Amino acid sequence: MTTGAGGHATLHHDPDISGPSFLSRQLTRFGVPFAIVATFAVFSILRPDSFFTELTIKGILRDCVPLMIVGLGITVVLAMNDYDLSVGGMISLCATTVVLLLSSEHAGLHYARLPRLRRQA
Repeated sequence: MTTGAGGHATLHHDPDISGPSFLSRQLTRFGVPFAIVATFAVFSILRPDSFFTELTIKGILRDCVPLMIVGLGITVVLAMNDYDLSVGGMISLCATTVVLLLSSEHAGLHYARLPRLRRQA
């Protein structure tokens, strides 16, 4: 609130912190992390005995590690103002190669021949 000409109080409307454009920017900025947290919270509430366990959290974190490594690597490239679009192609090529090797007897890596990991007590 400021005092305008003639001593009358006027309200300043700051377009940067109000209105639909502000909400749109915040949703664009924080939408994905919010969706992840909301999904985790919903499943934790609906299935606390099977979802919100140490084993599940370890599994989620373990499965995210390869993408986090790639994400950190591409962040360095983007921070240098260089755009390398081959990262996605390399991830796809590696994933396809692993599936091919594990689903066939090619190179002796068929999943039925892999040693079973035993859980140590």
